Amino acid sequence: MNMSGLVLLNVLFKNIFSPLQWFALILVSMLGIDLGLIIFNPEIAWYVGFSGVLHGIIAVVSLMLILNHGVKGAGMLILLLFKLIWEQLSGPLPGTEDWTGGAVITEAHLYGAISGGIFFIFGAVSSSIWEKRPG
Repeated sequence: MNMSGLVLLNVLFKNIFSPLQWFALILVSMLGIDLGLIIFNPEIAWYVGFSGVLHGIIAVVSLMLILNHGVKGAGMLILLLFKLIWEQLSGPLPGTEDWTGGAVITEAHLYGAISGGIFFIFGAVSSSIWEKRPG
């Protein structure tokens, strides 16, 4: 399911990032999730999946759409923020664990989105790394 999400995001937003930026975003999200879990949730002994990385990608895509096209990305960002707040206050969205067949580590979603935001900030500051691309 996570790979389907990655393919869908790539198809919908492939023009936003170069292949190197896609690789860097995935790597930064993975490292951010790992660091977040190690530092803030050491009680979590294992984590598998890619959903946290997808949250990082969605965060960056939303911010890029806002940067390049104004309001278009705002709705996506608001939905992401609402989902993250819900998960931190109430746990996974109803039915998610049944649908995925396992535990959902909502903290990974949060750390992935934060990592995506950090990636966006560093990219937006450095024009040599980040250039406006058609969306």
